[in-house]
This record gives sequence, C-alpha cells and structure tokens, in this order.
Amino acid sequence: MRRPVALRLLAGLATTAVAGTVGLALAIPQASAATGSATGFATQNGGTTGGTGGQTVRVSTGTALHTALCNRASSSTPIVIEVQGTINHGNTSKVSGDSCNTADDVIELKQISNVSIIGVGSGAVFDQIGIHIREARNIIIQNVTVRNVKKSGSPTSNGGDAIGMEADVRNIWVDHVTLEASGGESAGFDGLFDMKNNTQYVTLSYSTLRNSGRGGLIGSSESDRSNGYVTFHHNLYENIDSRTPLLRGGISHIYNNYYVDLHESGINSRAGGRAKVDNNYFQDSKDVLGTFYTSEAGYWQVSGNIYDNVTWSSRSGDTNPAGPNPTSNTSVSIPYPYSLDEASCVPNLVRQLAGANKGNRISDGSCTPTSPTSPPPSNPPSPTPTVPPTPGPDGRYEAEYSPASCDGDIESEHSGYSGGGYCNTENASGAASQFLVSSSGGTTDLTIRHANGGSGNRPANLVVNGSTVRQGVAFSPTGGWTSWSNVSVSVPLNSGTNTIRLVAADAEGLSNIDYLQVSGGTGPDPTPSPTAPQPTSSPTQPGGTNLSIGAGSDGSSKASGTSYGDVRDGDLGTYWSPSGSTGRISIKWGSDTTVSAVNIREASGAVGNVGSWRLYNHDTGATLATGSGAGVITFAPTTLRKISFEITGASGTPQIAEFETYA
Repeated sequence: MRRPVALRLLAGLATTAVAGTVGLALAIPQASAATGSATGFATQNGGTTGGTGGQTVRVSTGTALHTALCNRASSSTPIVIEVQGTINHGNTSKVSGDSCNTADDVIELKQISNVSIIGVGSGAVFDQIGIHIREARNIIIQNVTVRNVKKSGSPTSNGGDAIGMEADVRNIWVDHVTLEASGGESAGFDGLFDMKNNTQYVTLSYSTLRNSGRGGLIGSSESDRSNGYVTFHHNLYENIDSRTPLLRGGISHIYNNYYVDLHESGINSRAGGRAKVDNNYFQDSKDVLGTFYTSEAGYWQVSGNIYDNVTWSSRSGDTNPAGPNPTSNTSVSIPYPYSLDEASCVPNLVRQLAGANKGNRISDGSCTPTSPTSPPPSNPPSPTPTVPPTPGPDGRYEAEYSPASCDGDIESEHSGYSGGGYCNTENASGAASQFLVSSSGGTTDLTIRHANGGSGNRPANLVVNGSTVRQGVAFSPTGGWTSWSNVSVSVPLNSGTNTIRLVAADAEGLSNIDYLQVSGGTGPDPTPSPTAPQPTSSPTQPGGTNLSIGAGSDGSSKASGTSYGDVRDGDLGTYWSPSGSTGRISIKWGSDTTVSAVNIREASGAVGNVGSWRLYNHDTGATLATGSGAGVITFAPTTLRKISFEITGASGTPQIAEFETYA
C-alpha cells in the first residue's frame, strides 16, 4: 500500500546527459585497491576484499568497464576497476566473454567475484545507469555517484534501482557513494539500494541517499526472507518518502546514521525482520521506526537514538510505529567489533563524511573524522553485548522474540496470543519452534501455550540440549486458531542455559506456538558468537550413515531437467546442475544435526568439472572448508540444520549426483 510521493527536491540536481562512445581503458602499472577495509557484516563469511591483489584498469565508459571484466582470465580473477568521468547510456553496451555476463544499458556484475569499482580523479558518475549485482560475491563499490536511474520513462535501467542486488549474492561492501533520484515512483524511479532473493553479508557505509521515494529494501515480498546480515552505518538519508530501509525477515544492524526529512516512514521492520538500531539521529521526520503497510510484524532493539522533531502516527491497522517512545521488542547479537559515535554528534559528523568525493574519511569512534589509512587501535572495541530477552515474572519465553527461533513464520493473524505474535511452523515433519531458557537444574515444569484449529492432534517431540526427552507429546485441537490452550510436561534441565526444541512429529507441523513457560525461569545467558571450525582434508570415505537420505535440499537456480532432490536420493544416475557454471546446493534437516564430513560425488561424464568451492554452515554463514575438486571433505564436528556447498569455479557444467553428509 503506497501513498502519493510529494518530494521537496534540493536545488541543483537536474541531470545533464553526457554522450560519449570513446572510453579509456588503461592498465595501471602499480595495483591499487579500495581505501580502508570493509566493516560490519561484510567482514563476516570470509570477509570482503574485492579485487585486492589483482590488476588495476582505469576506464571512462560503461563499455570499457564491461570490457575490463570480460578480459580477465576467469570470472573470479581479481581486478580493480578505477572509474573516472561520466558513465551513461551513450557509452555503455554489452560485451561478451568467458569471464563475464554483461548487458546493455546497465553495469552488469553477474556471476562474477573479486571485483572493486573505485571512483577516482575528478569523480565518477553513473548517470541514469544503474549497477546490477546478481549471483556474485566479494564486490566493493567505493567513491562513485549513481543518479536518476529510472524504471519507466526514458531512458530506463536496472528496474529503476541505483544499486540492486539479487539471487545468491554474498559479501558486498558499498562505501562513500552518493545515490540520488529526482522524484518517487510516479516520476519513474524505484529504490536507491535494494537487496532480494538470498542476498547476505552486505555493508553500506558513509554514503548519501537522497531525493527519492524509496531508500531501499531487504526482501522483495513478505515471502522473500532469505536475505539479511546487512549493516548500515554513518549514512545520510535525506528527503526520502520511506524504506530507510524496509526489512523483510533477516537481521540488520543500523547505527550512527543521520535521517532528515523522511516524509512517510523510515526503518520499516516487518515480516519477522529484526533490526538493531543504535545511536542514530532522526530529525524533522515522520514514523522513523516501526512496522508499516503490513500486518506481519517486525522487531527492533533500540538504544542511544535521538528523535528531534519526529512525529508519530497513531497505531491502527497496518500502521504500527515504534514511537512516540520506542522501546526494544527483541534482542540482536552482533558478531563483529564496532565503535559507536555519540548520537548528538552524528548530524555534523555524517555531513562531513558521507557520500562520494569526501576523501573517503571515516570516524574514529569519538566523533572525529580521520583517514581510513590510519593504523587501527591495538585493541579494537568489542561489540556492544547483547542480552537475550528476559521472561516475565512467571518465567514466560515468547516464541516470536530472539533468541527464540521458528521454522516458519512469526504471525499475528489469529488473535488471543501473548506478546507480539506466535510461531507458525512449516507443515512438515521436523519443523521446530526453539527456545533458550535458564534453569537451576533438575526436573523442571514446562507449560506450552498453543492453538490448534485443525481437526487432529499435532504431536511434537521435545528435544532438550540435543537429546529427545519426550516423544509424541499431544497438542490436541483447541477448537479454533484463536482458541489457546496449555500443554504441561516435566523435563530434566541443566543448571544454566538450555536449548528446548519442539519438533513436529508428523507432516502437519506444529500447532501455533505462543510461548514456553518455565517454572522459576530467570532468562537465558548471552550466547557467544559462533566461530568457524578449522577444516581438515581427508581422502577416506566417511563411515556411518549418510545423513542426507531423508533430509531436505535446496539451492540456487538449477539447470533445466535437474532437481535439488537428486543429490540425496542415493542414485548416482541422477544429478543437480546450477543454471550456469557456478551455484549452491544445500542439505537441510528439521532439527539440529551434527556433521563432520561430506562427500561430493559427480555424475559420470562430468567428473572433474567442479573447480573451486566453499562449504559453509548455512545457519551462521561460517566457512567450514574451501578447496577445489569433488570428493571427501572433513572438518571439526559442527551442529547445524543446513549445510551448503557453493561452487565458485568450474571447468565445465557441474553435475552433482550426491551430496552425502556424515556425523
């Protein structure tokens, strides 16, 4: 549901189209790279280094930029592309090659990796030309301006997004850029910074976003919840209607940003999204935080923010602002170190630092601009500790609040629930609702509030700290989805923090789970950030049961005639292939599963096609192992629910016949 855009445009931003078909593509003898290092979630999942260590090429047209990508030895060969001048429709065309997949009228970064695009000289401007990142990883974009990209009218580019990311994108750092439009959707513009369809580990830092109806989104629809782990810090959002950002599912860390003149809404966390919102400055704006235009709630943890002349709507229907006195309704753990500037200095600081052509300066954490090449402190600050939500005085743990998790959706459709919603799991055996609780130890009474509007029992297995302690606990019909009842059971708990999982025992899934009540509960202890186990290599076939048989599977886009399920059917005659030469295939379980080895088997006729790869814990993004070629991969035992094999290089079309997993 959208409202008409009414923008008060800043002066001096009319676009002048600069035509030109002759580009400059010069190899620079001494390699260069982005100024400074990635921050935020872009530091996770192996980090983001772009084209560091590769050849440096300077270009002045879009065609020359595409040519630089296509002239690489492979799609993963590192390269630093320095951009000077104005890139526009007149000088941007498709270029073909084995190491690229480009297109006309857009800067296309598709099915590639290890690339830096850096503005140099008097400035780099992408005028009415968007930057599209698809099925790509390890990309840095720094010190450029992207302006007036349209989805309707003339000319059009990139669906109207200044920078758009989609389809299995990983590790993107966008820094010191200016993204701007000249109106809203009715004027032909869309988002300034959009992420969808499994885009993760992204940081937008020290950038300016202005004069647009839409700042940007994470997730294209309420069902697109595969995105997340996005950091926004030290950015200026100015003269924008909404979406600063819009967060659907996933986790986002939003700190030290300056928001001014937001007309309709600001940070819109919805559809189960969770945002940690720290030390931002909101000024002369409306409804800067909340859940808007949907009934599917999102969540936030707030601290240290300043609300200066902010107006708040009354809560009604699909309008649910966090104000006028925003408080936290979830808890979000941040795995990386960061420094917080005081919110009071953010307007002046961000005005000095954010955007292109500002010298790429950063803050030192004490409200003082500094060069990013300065030596880092010997003891980097630790992230602000995150305390999980404390239960009520009756020991109640809500299913919708972190660190609880739900194999399905957090909903608020059916009334009568407690807190902000309830867990509606997938209709599948193994789907779970998980809680972290605290206990003094010994036999403990649990009360589970649920609603079962179906006609039959929805039994659940009760798993405590990885062991099933009760099988087939009955969750009988309650007479309707708005009728809630309690199920009580006694279980043994350890002294301290315990993990309790309700796991569906049949294909109908669980009842809707409202909360878990623990007699005498005092709240879980903070959980440490996960660390990646150190991988080892072994050529020996693992022993024991292949855990993939009977599990689930999914992946990136698949080639016609192949199936995700073919990698777990025990048949070497069937296989999955990605739609291109690279892609991801995953094995998933409905409950925690410990894995220490996998065996990647290629189909006959395609043996040797798999090149470089990465094996990772899909739950946390932690890398388990990297290497090349199919075969047995061993690593430290890891408990997870989804493990992913990502092919990053190949000598032919990969054909994965079996993705075997072993304890």
